[in-house]
Amino acid sequence: MSSDASNIIQSTKIFGRLDYILDKNHRLTLRTNYVDGFADNLEWSNNIFNFGNQGFRHNSVASSTVLELKSNFSNVFNKLNVSFNSVDEGRTFEGELFPHIQIATSAASRVFAGTYREASVFNTDFSTFQILDKLSLVKGDHSLSAGFLAQVNNVNYGFLSAWNGRWEYSSLDDFLADRPSRVRGVYNVVPENNTAEFVGNNPAGAFGVVESAVYLQDKWSITPNLKLSYGLRLDMQFLTTELPVSTLISESQKFLSV
Repeated sequence: MSSDASNIIQSTKIFGRLDYILDKNHRLTLRTNYVDGFADNLEWSNNIFNFGNQGFRHNSVASSTVLELKSNFSNVFNKLNVSFNSVDEGRTFEGELFPHIQIATSAASRVFAGTYREASVFNTDFSTFQILDKLSLVKGDHSLSAGFLAQVNNVNYGFLSAWNGRWEYSSLDDFLADRPSRVRGVYNVVPENNTAEFVGNNPAGAFGVVESAVYLQDKWSITPNLKLSYGLRLDMQFLTTELPVSTLISESQKFLSV
């Protein structure tokens, strides 16, 4: 277990924008943003010493594309947005998978070695498709606004803490004598499904969420020094699929008693 390590933060960014004037009343804009980067994580302090294999690299690829149409008709304005965003994140670590080890060297100081407990299994895919429209009308002392939002979120979240095991030792002597004070871990109830390849690819919780909203608002300029704002908004959310729950949980006595 080596204590030599270096932290690197790096990213590649690409941004593009195109503006097109359709006519005197309409303007179309297309913009996109792409970021591919990573950040190494390994920290030390006066009370914490981490060996190099505790470090991990957090990788992230994010992209966002927006198509926007702006319309202007004297006292009527409209803005329509259609967008798609995606984020793909994961963690990698150097060397072979090893249990997370914690050794107490004093009442407040700790030494950590092995694979970080939250790096062995972590991956997330998230995407959002959104349509947003806002219509504004200025008439006399009133400024009316109406709009709607429709958004679909797809989530694929995979994370297991301490799948590689957590071994705690109350002192260096206990570590050298192989006397752990506490051992913890997360394991699949099916023994053959505890391989690194299976666990890394199958802990994910995949689900979709639809969000929608409509609103109506008015800003009334009663006097130059007095304005009144009032409106109505309705929001709604629902899942596109039923969340899967293991029968080991859903049929347990504690679950049924909730």
